[in-house]
Amino acid sequence: MIPTKYWSRKFIVSPIFPHNYFIVRVYADQDGTVIHFYNSTNHFAEYMNQGSQVEILFGSDPAVIISNKPINVVQYCVDNENMNGDPFMTNVQGIDQFVDSYTFVTQKYFNSESTVAITVKRNNTSGLRLNGKSISSWSTKTVPVPHPMDDHVVMFVNISYNSLFELHHRAGIRFGATLYGLLSTDFAYGYPLQMMLSNAGTEYGKI
Repeated sequence: MIPTKYWSRKFIVSPIFPHNYFIVRVYADQDGTVIHFYNSTNHFAEYMNQGSQVEILFGSDPAVIISNKPINVVQYCVDNENMNGDPFMTNVQGIDQFVDSYTFVTQKYFNSESTVAITVKRNNTSGLRLNGKSISSWSTKTVPVPHPMDDHVVMFVNISYNSLFELHHRAGIRFGATLYGLLSTDFAYGYPLQMMLSNAGTEYGKI
């Protein structure tokens, strides 16, 4: 669990491709917390108090979560589709926790590829570089983010195991990145590649 002083108010939760479902669990630390949830077909709100939590099932498109007070968001892979991806959980980066560069290593698990999910503003995708190559030169799947953050997209890139990767934006634009591996029906993992821990409530672009 992230310390409460580093919780955020705005999140884009990427789906876990190719799964068709994922779960988010949201934790509140203050009374009077109002959280709005958006996906491509729905918008609803939850009203929460200190110490409460809510769990919501989403589909195969990204979810946007916006709160009036800092919250913590945890994502779970759903294991009910008879495909690789044993249930795993990962903290979700708040938008104010994005950074402009990630260096990471993929491990060898069952000779399986990993996937990096990149959340970035649509107009900034051309500046992304993975191991020195434009992200457009990799095989990517791109999905739109729903309103009110529909100026963003999520890009999925399958990458090899036992490799060192450097992912950055050449203009210094911050973006989100989560690595996951759906290794078998018994094993899976996922985690944000890095999180900028600043004071809760910091606005995007003003870290």
